[in-house]
Amino acid sequence: MDQGPPMDATEGSWDPLSPYRRDKTAAAHRGWLLATRIMLWSFAVVLGVQLLRLQPGITARSFGVLLATIGSLRLGLIAWQAWRAFLTLRRQFLGVCIQCGYEISGMPVWVCPECGAEPFGDVREKAESKQDWKLRADEWSALNSGPLEPGTDDPPSTLVDLLQRMVDAVERVRKRLVRASVALREGDVEYAVVGANAVAAWVATVDPSAVRNTQDVEVMIRRADFVAAKLALEGAGFIHRPVEDSHVFLDGASAGPRDAVQVSFSGELARAGDALANPDVGESVKIDTLRVIDLNALVRLKLAAWRIEDRVHIRDLIDVGLVDPSWVAKLPAALGARLQQLIDTPEG
Repeated sequence: MDQGPPMDATEGSWDPLSPYRRDKTAAAHRGWLLATRIMLWSFAVVLGVQLLRLQPGITARSFGVLLATIGSLRLGLIAWQAWRAFLTLRRQFLGVCIQCGYEISGMPVWVCPECGAEPFGDVREKAESKQDWKLRADEWSALNSGPLEPGTDDPPSTLVDLLQRMVDAVERVRKRLVRASVALREGDVEYAVVGANAVAAWVATVDPSAVRNTQDVEVMIRRADFVAAKLALEGAGFIHRPVEDSHVFLDGASAGPRDAVQVSFSGELARAGDALANPDVGESVKIDTLRVIDLNALVRLKLAAWRIEDRVHIRDLIDVGLVDPSWVAKLPAALGARLQQLIDTPEG
C-alpha cells in the first residue's frame, strides 16, 4: 500500500489527487453542499408560504399557525443537517474517516483501509477529471515540443489510457486485499497475508519505491477456520471456487482467476514438493491495518517453494537490507544453502 506523505501546499506543482488537496477539497465541498441545501429549503418554504397566502379562506390565525408549524419543521431540518455536517466536517479537518473515525490524514487513499468506506467519493470524480486533464495537457505539450509522427495532427491518447489502466489495476488489487482482510477480521478468523503482497508490505517498511506490484492476493488461515472464513469472504462479495487442492474466492461473478483471493492453510504444504510446511498464522505481525506473515516465516516459505517468483521475492528482501548473510545460520541447512546461493549470485 502506497504511504507517501501529503503534498506541501507551497510546492510549485499542483496535484488534485494529493492527500492534502483531497482532505481540504472534501471539507470545502461538503460545506458548500450544506449551504446550498439550506438556501434551497429556505427558498422553497418562502415560496410555499407566499402561495398559501393567495389561497381563499385562509384566516390570519390559521395562517399564523401554519407558518409557525412550517417554520418549526424548517428549523428542525436545518438543525439536523447542520449537526450532521458539523460531525462530517469535524472529522474531515481532523483527518479521520467520516464513517469509522480511522486516522487517514496524509494517506493517499480513497478507500478507508479500516472499514472499506469511501468517505471522499463525492470529490474523487472531480479530482480525477482534473488529473486526467493535466496528464493529457502534459502529453500534448511533450508532443508539441518535438516532431510529431508523419501524417498526424492530434496527440494519441493511448499513453494516458495505458497509464490509467495500470493505476486502476493496482488499485483493484489493493481494494481486494483490504476487503478480504476486513471481512476475515470482522468474522473473527485469524489470518496472515502471505505471498507477493506480504513481500511488498515488508519491502515498503524500508523503501516504498522498491515495492513490486502484483495481482496476487493470498491469505493463510487454519483449516479449522475455513467454514467461518468462507462465510466471511462470501459476505464481502467473494465467490468460492475450489481449484484442484486449493481454494479460490473470485472477486465477483464476472471475475477471472487472477481477480481472486487465494487461501492456503497453516501447518500444511502449500504445494506438493515444497521442502517445508506452512507456518502457523500466529507467526504474523500487524503492518498498518493488515496481519502479515512474520519476516522469518516469510523467508522460510519462499526458500521452501523455490520457484522463480519466490527467488525474485527473496532478492527483493535482500536488496532493501531486510535479509543479509547472517540469516544463513538461522535457517535449516537446506534453506540456508538456497539463501547463500542467492546472496552469492546477486545478478541471478
